[in-house]
Amino acid sequence: MRAAFLGVALVSACCAIAAAHGPGSHATPPTREEIVAGDAARGAAAFEKVCSACHTIEKGARRRVGPNLFGVAGARIAQKEGYPYSEAFRKAEIVWDDETLAEFLAAPAEVVPGTKMDWAVRETQQIADIIAYLKLHR
Repeated sequence: MRAAFLGVALVSACCAIAAAHGPGSHATPPTREEIVAGDAARGAAAFEKVCSACHTIEKGARRRVGPNLFGVAGARIAQKEGYPYSEAFRKAEIVWDDETLAEFLAAPAEVVPGTKMDWAVRETQQIADIIAYLKLHR
């Protein structure tokens, strides 16, 4: 019974995030200067608010609905062991540098058509801050 409740709560949280940051709600990806000026402390708060319902970031942490994001900054796409990536992710030839991360967070389906991630971060500053936070976890 408790597991069923937790499953419903997780799905509800993901749906709430998708509704708040969902398809059609694109931010403009931050510029190179905005990315460099991103704040990792604000990024930690933004990650907790926007990403943590589906992703973990601590090294060795179990994945959630999405893969653990430790080490994602600078890595090639779809490299986490044990995560069932979509065919679109497995076929994509992307390295998660600042620009590709920014573009993906702003409009995932435009960067990787067919991705399972169907929400976008709406705020340009949040994108820059989340990238700064991701880069701390390599």
